[in-house]
Amino acid sequence: MKHQRPYRDAARRQNRNLGHFLAIQAWLGELDCLVLSRENLQQLLETERLSSEQVEWFREDTEQWFPYQVAYPTTGFESLFLGRVSIEEYLPSGSMPAEERISRMNSWAPRTGMLSELPPKMSHLCTREIVSHLALLSSGSIEPSMQHVLKTKAPSKPVEKPLQGTLNDSKQLFKEELTNVLCDILLNEKIPSDVINKQTGKIIIPANRKITRTFVLKLADDYDHLETECGLIQGCIRNVIGLLKNAQKQLGSSD
Repeated sequence: MKHQRPYRDAARRQNRNLGHFLAIQAWLGELDCLVLSRENLQQLLETERLSSEQVEWFREDTEQWFPYQVAYPTTGFESLFLGRVSIEEYLPSGSMPAEERISRMNSWAPRTGMLSELPPKMSHLCTREIVSHLALLSSGSIEPSMQHVLKTKAPSKPVEKPLQGTLNDSKQLFKEELTNVLCDILLNEKIPSDVINKQTGKIIIPANRKITRTFVLKLADDYDHLETECGLIQGCIRNVIGLLKNAQKQLGSSD
């Protein structure tokens, strides 16, 4: 139906981001099959009630990353096995928790593990944090294994007060990195509400306008004063800013 199209398109984008994120987690965990519990998927999709349609869409949209998928039970959903290789023949039959099913797999079966058991607890991230994380990865600002960037951490040594020239250079570099990351997230997208500078009241990006690099540059210039009624976008922008600042601190403390 036509009225469902925008919702389906948004779900597809969200699920593709999740598929990319989960593929990276499987790779980092050296797993051939990653297992999501119902609670994992609810957390990732930011919903308290998980419908069969949401599960169907998620499986359809992540198939390119995980072409072999098995859900238990078959008439509902308590766990979802996402395989990069064929896995069904290695899975014990019968009703049992996902952890027990994994433990009963043969030693020669594809390497399988729960998302919730991967360190750190990446399954507790929400969509906006994942989108921010992926954007930073694609911009080269962090490495896949730099999970500590997702946590607030103070510098390990005192930071000397920089000279004015150094401070200006640092701010310019930050704005350039922020522009590149926000372009990865927002370029050619539309935001359903105005993005404004909350200090001046000036509209930075009008609602439902296709976002160009010029608009993103304006966002980067006013990054300390952004406000929009679109919670997902505001959350993504704030997370990107926080992650970039934290990454700079980490790099500074390692010098």
